[in-house]
Order: sequence, then C-alpha cells, then structure tokens
Amino acid sequence: MNRREILQAMEANFEYHMLYFVDHVPGFKKLLLPGIKGVSASINDETFNYVFQARFENGSVSERIEQVIELFGEIPFTWLIGERDSPPDLGKSLCEEGLELKEENPGMALFVNATYEKPSLRIERAVSNKELENFSLIYASIGEYPHLYDQFYKFIPLDRIREKAPYEIYVGYEGKKGVTAGILVFHAGVAGIYYIMTIPGYQKRGYATQMMHRLLHRAQEKRVRVAVLQASPEGSGLYKHLGFEQITTYWQYGF
Repeated sequence: MNRREILQAMEANFEYHMLYFVDHVPGFKKLLLPGIKGVSASINDETFNYVFQARFENGSVSERIEQVIELFGEIPFTWLIGERDSPPDLGKSLCEEGLELKEENPGMALFVNATYEKPSLRIERAVSNKELENFSLIYASIGEYPHLYDQFYKFIPLDRIREKAPYEIYVGYEGKKGVTAGILVFHAGVAGIYYIMTIPGYQKRGYATQMMHRLLHRAQEKRVRVAVLQASPEGSGLYKHLGFEQITTYWQYGF
C-alpha cells in the first residue's frame, strides 16, 4: 500500500470503528447531514458525540458548521479534521464559529513484519459482559467517561465481538485485575488500533508495550500487513519505538 491508499484505509477503518455499535445502543445514531459523517448520542460526553468527516463546498461552510452545532445542542462533541477534509481551512472556520483546537494527533502507520514478543502479562480477548465491564473500568480509570459500561457496552450483542467478528477488544490482567486494554479493528485492508490505555498506578511497567505486541501479532495471524492508529501526545513515543511512522496529522476541535 502507498501513502494515499493507507490514508484512505485509515479513514475507512476509523469510520467503521466509530459506527460499528451505533445501531445496537439506545440513544446513538449516525449523523444524517449531507457531507458529514459522525455520531450523536444521548450521553453527555464528547467521546460519544463526534464528527469525523466533513466535505464542504466553500460557499456553504459557515452554514454547515452552524447546522452541526445546532444538531448537538447543549451536548459536548468533538470535531476531528484530517487532511482529506474540505475545505483546507476548515479548522479556521470552526474557530470562527466558536470551537477551539483541543489536540493535535499524529496519524501513524506500520508495516507489520517484525517478530513480536509473547506477553508475560495475561492478555485476553473480551467476549463476555464481565470482560467488557473490565474494559470499561480501565477506560474510566484514566479519567474518561465513568458510565461507559452501563450506557454503552452492556447493550452490545456479544456476537459483534466474538470469534470471527472484525472488532476485537482486549484486556490485560495482573492477577485478576484488569490493568491495560486495547482494541483491534480489521477493516479496509488494515488493522486499526484504538484505546491503548493502562490504569494509573500500573503505568511505566511496559504493559502498553505488551498489549501492542499482542495486537500486532494478532494482525500477523490475520495476514494483515499494515497497522494504523491515531496517537495521543502521550502515546506517540511508544508507537515510534515500535516502528510506527507519522504519515498525517489529525486535529480535534471542541467547545
């Protein structure tokens, strides 16, 4: 795959990830505005209310942004911009409508061709409600939405994450305690990696690295040659160490 193909696959994989469970969770729905792709939810958190693609004509930009803001109303949301969104100065237009740049994240890719170590940590694929709850607790521990299981994951049909499903959720355990997590999504010919996280008090022990080795080995098992991700500022060092290279940039805006 060349850079253009990887960018297209990264975008398609992220869309698949964002919409994969939408039809199964009460209060969630796809945004139905021309030129826009995203998710709106009844949950009052910007993690679940998201615009992840915009293709606007220059003359309609301000009006289209106002439509999106009106749609979300008082619910906080995130607007993600990538280099394939249009117009090219969309970020400036968002700021003119009152949004602020919150974060700048590198989009990274890796050709999966190394030998990955077998983790010493017990890492298991989540295929039950209890394991989904363990994943949700890790998510909440890093300061994210505390009601993730009750308002989202408990509604997911388990066949959407079991066996041959392309969406795989993993939890790493120290003893019986879930301490690290990650998600692997197979779509558009690439392995998308999401939500690599370790709970406070267990960080700096190499657990995130072990999780990454497990996910990359899984990609090899599935004969997928390219892994992609959007790195947080805190995580980019880990991914660079594993051989990921930045191929693009994403900008997150919000109120």
